[in-house]
Amino acid sequence: MDVLARVLFDESHRQAWTTRSEVARRMRPENPADCGLVEAADALRGAGFSVAVHESGPLLADVLAAADVLVLPHCSTDDWEATTRTGSPEYAAAEIDAIADFVHGGGGLVILAETEQPKYGNSLARIAARFGVEIDNATVQDPEHRFHDVPTWVMLDAATPTAAGEEVASDLFAGVSGACFYRSGVLSVAGDDGTQTVFARSHDSAAPPRAPLLVGVRAGPRRRRRRLRLRR
Repeated sequence: MDVLARVLFDESHRQAWTTRSEVARRMRPENPADCGLVEAADALRGAGFSVAVHESGPLLADVLAAADVLVLPHCSTDDWEATTRTGSPEYAAAEIDAIADFVHGGGGLVILAETEQPKYGNSLARIAARFGVEIDNATVQDPEHRFHDVPTWVMLDAATPTAAGEEVASDLFAGVSGACFYRSGVLSVAGDDGTQTVFARSHDSAAPPRAPLLVGVRAGPRRRRRRLRLRR
């Protein structure tokens, strides 16, 4: 069977999320779903993608060569989160360079950041900055557009084209009636060179209002366009 793309999840840098059910049970035996991306990985496989996990060791070019898309789940020191307890939440300079080369060579990158990002002691903000995106130290609250009446479970406002065309609507939310981010931070996008797209913002009723929560960056070569997607 043809594979649409090879997706690689990094779980070697003290990730607080895992695609492996047995690791999720070890991390949070009372509630494995609270740290599990198991259903997400299964959904990818069901849609025709292959899914692999980088469990340990440096994340360098030889590892990335076997992937089309790299996913970096939120990672943390053990003071703040239950983690995989493998590696360090800080990526080495050589690893960050390898990730940047992978993306600029046509690879896809998904960064899953977190609210109050700086406290977790990881390198995700440094990686995002390589592509002109800042992960701000914030927690969005919305008393109106919320899920289960919890103000920090914010509903996304999908971006629509503006009169000047700064934002581009996409089919990212095709068939999706609504989407919620649990305790979301916000993103800042640097530059206006047309490579960045805001896919979703906070609502006008939120604090902060109209803040980017999901951003894409066209960072690869023109002949093989891929998107870098960052949430919260």
